[in-house]
Amino acid sequence: MKTQSYLRHAILLTALMLSFNLLGCPGPTVVPAGTPQCGNSIVEGSEQCDGYAVRGFSCLTLGFNNGAIACTASCQLDTSGCTIASPVMNLCGNGLLDAGELCDGANFGDLGCESYNFIGGQLLCSADCKTIERQLCKRPEQTQQQVCGDGIVTGSEVCDGNEHGSVTCGSLGHAGGILTCAADCLNFNESQCTTDVCGDGKKEASELCDGADLGNQSCKSLGFKSGTLSCQNGCKSWDFSNCSNISPATCGNNTVEAGEVCDGTDLQGKSCADFGSPTGTLGCNSACTAYVTSTCVAAATATSVSSIASAGKVTVQDAIYLPGSGDVMITGSSWQNGSQIGPLTLGNEQGFLIRIDPVVRQVVWAKALDYHGVAVSINSWGDVYVSTYSFDGYGAAVLVYDESGTLMEERKFEPLTATSDVRIKAIVPVDDTNFLKAGAIIVGEYLGDVDFDGDERSASGTKHHGFVSRIGFPSSEWFTSVGSAVSAAGFETVTTDQNTIIAGGYYTGQLSGCQSQGGRDLLVARFDKATGAPQVNDCHGGPGDDLVTAIQVHASGLHVAGVNGPGLKIFDDQFSRSTHTKISGTGQFLYRSSLLAGFAYWSSALSGITDKVRLSKSYTSPPSQSSYVCHALGATQMSVKKIGATGTTHHASANGDEISCEALLNTGQGLFAFGNYETWASMGGFSLPSGYSGYEWKIQ
Repeated sequence: MKTQSYLRHAILLTALMLSFNLLGCPGPTVVPAGTPQCGNSIVEGSEQCDGYAVRGFSCLTLGFNNGAIACTASCQLDTSGCTIASPVMNLCGNGLLDAGELCDGANFGDLGCESYNFIGGQLLCSADCKTIERQLCKRPEQTQQQVCGDGIVTGSEVCDGNEHGSVTCGSLGHAGGILTCAADCLNFNESQCTTDVCGDGKKEASELCDGADLGNQSCKSLGFKSGTLSCQNGCKSWDFSNCSNISPATCGNNTVEAGEVCDGTDLQGKSCADFGSPTGTLGCNSACTAYVTSTCVAAATATSVSSIASAGKVTVQDAIYLPGSGDVMITGSSWQNGSQIGPLTLGNEQGFLIRIDPVVRQVVWAKALDYHGVAVSINSWGDVYVSTYSFDGYGAAVLVYDESGTLMEERKFEPLTATSDVRIKAIVPVDDTNFLKAGAIIVGEYLGDVDFDGDERSASGTKHHGFVSRIGFPSSEWFTSVGSAVSAAGFETVTTDQNTIIAGGYYTGQLSGCQSQGGRDLLVARFDKATGAPQVNDCHGGPGDDLVTAIQVHASGLHVAGVNGPGLKIFDDQFSRSTHTKISGTGQFLYRSSLLAGFAYWSSALSGITDKVRLSKSYTSPPSQSSYVCHALGATQMSVKKIGATGTTHHASANGDEISCEALLNTGQGLFAFGNYETWASMGGFSLPSGYSGYEWKIQ
């Protein structure tokens, strides 16, 4: 523990020294020949753009969702043509509740006349979708005891003084504020209810920014090298006037610059080993946009295979690679009393977390868990996060261990009624220089009333709601629920990029920007990492039941994989939904989309049974080396495929009774698969002993 503490302080001190050096000493500047001339269509010197030359910038790369970028006469970027949200998604009259709308046509969300203390009737929506009109709502019969001003709601009154029942500004669709009662007690006064206000210094749903609240964006995060980003144009666009130092990249100068993956001999520390090949010479293509691996020498298809347990019955649920040591963390469950994993003896229906050396297959340390081990992840400090839940709905937990196996933190999540349940399906740590501030992102689903780490949460109706939450120490920071009394949702997997959280799972009915396709449909949802605020829903589906089981942020985009029923439609354009690829059979799918969501580059069916699909986890983020997908082809065969620019190619396969793939790790020591089999398994010429066990397979 002391060594770990010293290491952390050393890393922090080094980071601080580097930050002072960067602030005090500007980097090298590319100085073009001659004097820069604005208007010659060549970006020179301090110019941000020149004519149609905008250096690869677009509305999307600068944080908007749509529109066209331009260049001013003074060679500065002009984002006035960019918009925050798709015009289709925000158009009043489309029947959807978009940002800034209280209603749209007959869509009032969960509101009805009863929400305003009436006894029935019909709400009406104004032409601009900004006002809910209640003249057709029915009032109760007036009684002789009715006295407006006595603070008691009677007869035809909907409120009286400060007595509003359960009605608030929030329940009526506003952002907040103070609800009052009209002088005649027959209507509510919503004049003090608030909506998104530009200028209050708080970035809200319909705003790109507000004052100093830039939503974690900066000149640097939007592609510039330095400067101070500002908000302008009624909180709808960026002010780049103080962003500077846009230097054009020069491919071929053996130095990686903005927009380049590699450049000549500058390979950013990469080698053939990073792409799964032990020997050979890695290169860079002539456009400096991709590595050349054709001169790398591939490893053997399979080098080793072994069972996780030495006795009993165990199943693997997830695994993660520890880059510093080369070890692997594995979590799962025992299904028999006396199951043995290294020195650990387990009971029936007991979870486990083990650290192993995958090369010599030796258990470094092992822990028994109260609940079934479901997902495992690791932060940059080497601390291990494991999520667990009881399959019978009795509760869930998140535990944090240091690299030596000492329990550091534990958080519990428990149902409050007999009909409630909570399931944590995936976890990813949030790195921070302060461990107590870091915490983790957890996703899953819940039903009814649940105690979330000391905070009571309720899912309305009888349907599961999906959730995304950032848990911290000593307390959770935020919680976002997805679903309603009539629309179910749940998340199975999660990942993050610099500023956002991306969760994958399912939904039924309607969500913001998503229409029902007839069954349980695919959902990939983006959330703000700092606040948990929903951003964009990417949804696809068909008449059958579909589910996202794996997502991966890759250098080339977002990989999404899962299982599907017949007739799954993968939309090429999420906003217009005009074209799509239809996957006719029941099985598995994989598609690649833009990281900002909404545009599928390609999609394909993975021939196989309806079983889990897993994408390779990489030890670099985002992974620049090859990506892989593993899935079951049938009850006795499992396949590993390599993901290319337009689809997949066969890489390796294995046979076994009820064989599955639960985790795929692309490590510095090779490609490893972890999963389960029942009575027998054979992988690349290696056979496993009879039994009911998890396996470890080193493929290359």
